[in-house]
Amino acid sequence: YDKARRAFELIDLITETRSENYQDGTPVLSKHDILFFTLSYYIYSYVSKGKPYPRIFPGEALSKINANRTEYLREIYEIASMAKEASMLFSEVAADPRCNTKLAKRFLYEVENYYCLAEDFLALIKMMDIADELKMPSNDGDDDNCNDNCNDNCTDTYRKTIIEKIKNMALERKIGRLVLMTRLEETKEEFLLASHMRNHSIFMQFFADLEGYLANTRPEEVKLNFYDMRYLESEAFKKLR
Repeated sequence: YDKARRAFELIDLITETRSENYQDGTPVLSKHDILFFTLSYYIYSYVSKGKPYPRIFPGEALSKINANRTEYLREIYEIASMAKEASMLFSEVAADPRCNTKLAKRFLYEVENYYCLAEDFLALIKMMDIADELKMPSNDGDDDNCNDNCNDNCTDTYRKTIIEKIKNMALERKIGRLVLMTRLEETKEEFLLASHMRNHSIFMQFFADLEGYLANTRPEEVKLNFYDMRYLESEAFKKLR
């Protein structure tokens, strides 16, 4: 009982809504809004005035985060930490035959979904920072400047090491999403499977495309513009969109 209660308290905190404003009138970020309106793919499946369609994903979400990076990252780290704790608690409850194990597994999926979302974007931010360390052609679009910096300051070995690190991170997130998709198939109601699986597949395929791009592109030709990665989208990703 105590473990389940604590897990549900964590869900309340993870999905909190807030109505306060900062002194300048802008709304205070809430974890609910970050999960639903920034991190989740669902919101980007709709047409939005002034934006291309299909929407640029995950670039549009990363632009939102980077515009208020400190605030967003603090909240996303908290979501990840609480979701991880709740996942451990629901796992213990689900393994206890005295409890409603089916229901515990159902909520276990929900908190694992929160955790996976948070970890995906924390990984993407880390990838951006790693690419910036190497001054790779990336986030400001100034490819020529970045190439000059690489030629002057970076060895080929270091560049390959950075690319390999980002590729491995993409592989890790792809596998993490596949594990979540397995949990979805085991626990989610059947009438929800198709729509939820499509959204998960978009994340999975994005990381698969990024991993494949880095594995199959010559190191000196790699560019990483995380705000718009349409140049590496596979046909599978485009069809999912």
